[in-house]
Amino acid sequence: MRNSQFGVPAKLRGANLRLPPFPPTKKLATMAEVESPEQAQTELAPRTQSSTRGLVLVVGTATIFAAAFLLFTLQPLVGKIVLPRFGGSAAVWSVCLVFFQTALLAGYALAYGLAKLRPKQQIAVYAALWLLAAVLVSVPVGDVWRLTWFDNPAGELLLKLVRFVALPCVLVGSVSILVQVWARFSGVKDPYAFYAVSNIGSLGALLAYPTLIEPNLSVPISAGAWTWGFRFVALLIAGLSLAVWMARPGEARETDAADADAPAPGWGTTLAWMVLSAIGSGLLVSFTSRITQDIAPIPMLWIIPLALYLLTFIICFGGMYRRDWILPLALIAFALNTFVTLRYGWPDLGFERKVLGYEISVSGITVGLVLASSSFFLLVMLLHGELYALRPGARFLSRYYLVISAGGAAGGAFVSLAAPSLFKVQFEYPLLLALALAVLFAVTLVRGARLLQNFWLNLIATIGIIATGLGFTTGRIAAPLAFEGKDTKISYYRNIYGPMRVEASADRKSFLHGTTTHGTQLTEANTAPRPISYYSDQSAVGVVYRFLTEDEKRNPLRIGAIGLGVGTLAAYARSAPYTDAAPGERAVIFYELDPEVAHIARTHFTYLSQAEPNVPAIHFGDARTTLEQQPPQEFDMLVVDAFTGDGIPIHLLTREALELYLRHIKPEGTILFHISNRYLRLEAVVGNAAHAVGLEALAIDHNAESDDIDSSTYIVVSRRKLPLMTQKWEDGGETKVGPAIRDSSLRVWTDDYSNLFSVLASP
Repeated sequence: MRNSQFGVPAKLRGANLRLPPFPPTKKLATMAEVESPEQAQTELAPRTQSSTRGLVLVVGTATIFAAAFLLFTLQPLVGKIVLPRFGGSAAVWSVCLVFFQTALLAGYALAYGLAKLRPKQQIAVYAALWLLAAVLVSVPVGDVWRLTWFDNPAGELLLKLVRFVALPCVLVGSVSILVQVWARFSGVKDPYAFYAVSNIGSLGALLAYPTLIEPNLSVPISAGAWTWGFRFVALLIAGLSLAVWMARPGEARETDAADADAPAPGWGTTLAWMVLSAIGSGLLVSFTSRITQDIAPIPMLWIIPLALYLLTFIICFGGMYRRDWILPLALIAFALNTFVTLRYGWPDLGFERKVLGYEISVSGITVGLVLASSSFFLLVMLLHGELYALRPGARFLSRYYLVISAGGAAGGAFVSLAAPSLFKVQFEYPLLLALALAVLFAVTLVRGARLLQNFWLNLIATIGIIATGLGFTTGRIAAPLAFEGKDTKISYYRNIYGPMRVEASADRKSFLHGTTTHGTQLTEANTAPRPISYYSDQSAVGVVYRFLTEDEKRNPLRIGAIGLGVGTLAAYARSAPYTDAAPGERAVIFYELDPEVAHIARTHFTYLSQAEPNVPAIHFGDARTTLEQQPPQEFDMLVVDAFTGDGIPIHLLTREALELYLRHIKPEGTILFHISNRYLRLEAVVGNAAHAVGLEALAIDHNAESDDIDSSTYIVVSRRKLPLMTQKWEDGGETKVGPAIRDSSLRVWTDDYSNLFSVLASP
């Protein structure tokens, strides 16, 4: 019979059982079982520390990524807002550059200053700033940006930038540094890894803006999304602040103990931080300028160097930098890039191969770009890798990043603002290349990283490659006369808009900006200069000119020209049938952004001087902002010629710009857009804008066969229909006039929307 009490069999009651004790558990411990509250806190600390540290890692990573993404999208967004209102002059460009660099530096300085406070003081002040900004900040669009100080546009722009975007720009710029400081408080052993996350966010924004954001969102929607993104970061900051505030003081004890042994960085180390950062930043700007202006003026090609630059930060601060690999690879890449491109030149590097039955064709520009970018990438990787190797203990990280930011700003400002005044050619590129290679050589000596096992053989090879490569690179940039014909004379000019040159031979002079020709004049004795290149009588300019003067008997014509070049259009001011026009009536009025271009046109070419007094004015500054200030000009023809290079002034192609041009032409007048471009297909952009405004649009294509005349494509816009025709010329050339292409899949470009990616020409 089963007789049990509480379910225990009778035969077991009273038995002397020795059960193994339960393992001790802190969850069941009470205050009576420990010696003191301090001991209880110590026993509970590991699990609390781990959970807090994990929370800081997750929220901190999300916060840094989001803030970096916002920072890299704010700059192009503000640029799209500002450009139609203030134009693209050098003063406006310089104000934007200096503002954003200063704002970023101010963000780092804010983080550096807050890092000197006690942890909870930092949290309270920083959280309060973000709370205030979340309530007040929004990125405005529309008339609040309108230019009103016509005598001082740069000053007004600076004040508007400070008023509308300074606070959010400074705050998002400070996030990465301060989160790393807080991560250290929470016991994160390597807060520097967060800097890799910051650059991942920047790289993501760099790639997303032109490919996803700009093509799909208008400026007002983008600005609203940015504002809500800023508030989301404020929410993340609030959550992170709470987590760090609740962290126990003892959680960072292990990290602090490791930091205590790290010496404070001396002036030599601090200077090394600044120099390495400045060289890398300067090399980025100079390399980008070189490949986009002198080699391949492809729109948005600048994204490649900047993406590679950010990638080096991600790799190095992610702990993946390996000196023994990077140093020899950088030397090899530099040697290949220098000697291969010197021997063959970029156009000769292309090839065609048949692989597995498929024809593979690679252009010379692609091969050259890969070689040049590889050399740039590995050299900057070396600079940033050594910068990472010199990082101080975590308690000095705010100072470290402040110095890096100052160095980066100094390097960029040197190339963008100082170098154009110091050097006639892009001599800053070989100079910065030499400094980067000097770092490579120093690391070879001091660190022992080498390409060859034998030290002396490796040293000799390194010196030989560096010296020869730098000599060739400098010679190509600084002494291009050696590569031109004996009968060619070159005059160099340079300013903030880039390098320019005039090449003069026995029979002609040409004005070039990088690889783009902006005008040519034949040096014919005792004859007035005739219009050639893109503006000949076979081009759209000549076709429309004859239609207006011969078919419609208009006399004289009043012509406006956006873009001066060498003044070729002035030749039409002195052409027949102006026999009965009074001097000065047959006016050609130019609008030119760069005063240096006018100096070149007057010094080396005679189109302007021989058309006097029929060129009464050259208006300097952005054409659109100038036209907005002027009364109607009553032009018979307005030629818009500013789209031949890689820096397309989009604000001159929008519907609002077209409406402005209409205000300045006669009711029967015409607008000619010169859209000849190797890399962009702009015909549908102009065609769509014209249709949206209710205008007729014709495409005039001229296929030239003469050495003096260049093939060209123009879109002619008018309130009335122009005759369709095809005309053949004695030299074999042909001019076709037909309806301009309209593309319903392409949205009309406005001041609030444009998509450069959608009109890139296929290779």
